Amino acid sequence: MTKSEAIKMFGSVGELAAALKITRHAIYQWPEKIKEPRASQIKLIALQRANPGLFSGSENKTYQHPKEDPAA
Repeated sequence: MTKSEAIKMFGSVGELAAALKITRHAIYQWPEKIKEPRASQIKLIALQRANPGLFSGSENKTYQHPKEDPAA
């Protein structure tokens, strides 16, 4: 996935940043090719937004890579 594709999926850098709970500045620092696990995180959040009924209850959480999960 490219940075341009990710921004297009969310409509703006600001919307992408908000969805990922990071700053716009952080996105501007990304290389054009987004590496894993960030690319999968972006795809999952986009899927959740497009299909809110697909995920229910406690399963409707934003993807967080295990290394980033403080509880893991």
